[in-house]
Amino acid sequence: MQLSKLFTPILAAVAGLVAPASAQRIGPSHLCTPTGDGFCTLGVFSVSNPTGHFVTVYDSSCRWLGTLANNDNPLPPSGTWTFHSQLPYTIELTIDRPDDRQARGYFWYKGRQTILDSGFRSNCNDADDWTSCLRVAFNCS
Repeated sequence: MQLSKLFTPILAAVAGLVAPASAQRIGPSHLCTPTGDGFCTLGVFSVSNPTGHFVTVYDSSCRWLGTLANNDNPLPPSGTWTFHSQLPYTIELTIDRPDDRQARGYFWYKGRQTILDSGFRSNCNDADDWTSCLRVAFNCS
């Protein structure tokens, strides 16, 4: 048995590169729209009961670059996280309004701050009042 086959999924999960099953329910069509060259999209799928967030980053063509999650559970309603993905630098994400099911806060990438409220919010095109979607384009070049 090759050790790489055993350890690769474990390392990917620890690094936050494995999308949880819950996050995969919402595809890129809801969390991403293509952007111009040099821009990526941070997508946030927020849920209530329990309140939390699944965070995914996509390249300019909406190809998956990574997911930040707590296994199959959403991230807590508020906090600061270091997000590792296929991008060359980490994303430092802060969600600072625990009383709001919509993600509010900001993130830093490559020394540039992006405010989450600058993105596009939607109801995830579902009939569920317990979910919300956010997509934010940012300079990832």
